[in-house]
Amino acid sequence: MAAFGNRKLLNSVKLEGNVVKGNVGNVRGGGVKVEVSFCGVCGRRFYNGERLVNHFKQVHEAEQRKRVSQIASASRSRRVKLVGKFSMKMRKYRNAVREVLNPHVGNGLSDDLKRAGFWVKVVSDKRDVAGDELGKCVLNVVDMREVGCVVIVSDDSEFVSVLKEVKVRGVKTVVVGDKQDGELKRVSDAAFSWQEIILGKAKKEAVSVVGRWKDRDVLKSLEWSYDPETDKTQ
Repeated sequence: MAAFGNRKLLNSVKLEGNVVKGNVGNVRGGGVKVEVSFCGVCGRRFYNGERLVNHFKQVHEAEQRKRVSQIASASRSRRVKLVGKFSMKMRKYRNAVREVLNPHVGNGLSDDLKRAGFWVKVVSDKRDVAGDELGKCVLNVVDMREVGCVVIVSDDSEFVSVLKEVKVRGVKTVVVGDKQDGELKRVSDAAFSWQEIILGKAKKEAVSVVGRWKDRDVLKSLEWSYDPETDKTQ
């Protein structure tokens, strides 16, 4: 995964209630903006950070303690089964803990991206340089045949040409963004909103999306292998 940006952007401090946690823009009484946060485990919405923390401790911490206790007290063979059974829930809990109970205060966007596993590169402040660099990086990776799917997290229409180039090379494309009907989403093979990502809906739909892609690829291979003239002679 790669991220490109100028020094000012990458050193900026993330605001509470950003896209990872939810959004700032819900208006309540008197036009005051209220922070909306989502529980990283169950997706429940909260308008108060303290309530989110209390909910997390009372519900999900208790569930985690119960799972850990079950694994610790189980026999060796059953322990293996329990670890497999609870692995996804425990991983989801650990990821959510970092956001809810151990928020990173004062860290720049670059640090957050690196923690998430991105390769980060600082580029010039000139207009469109970051987009151009990202586009080159995507096409280089695709040409090396190292990926079967490209995911672009953006609503910026400048990436339309990149998506089209990727699709010409036979690689699937996915877009994640806030615009419901943006130009990028119309070009891509699949698209999800941040709300769908946060609530886990995208993860569930991904299975059926990949299934449809595989079916389509099989039909294409059959179509190309069919020769009417050969069929007549037989």
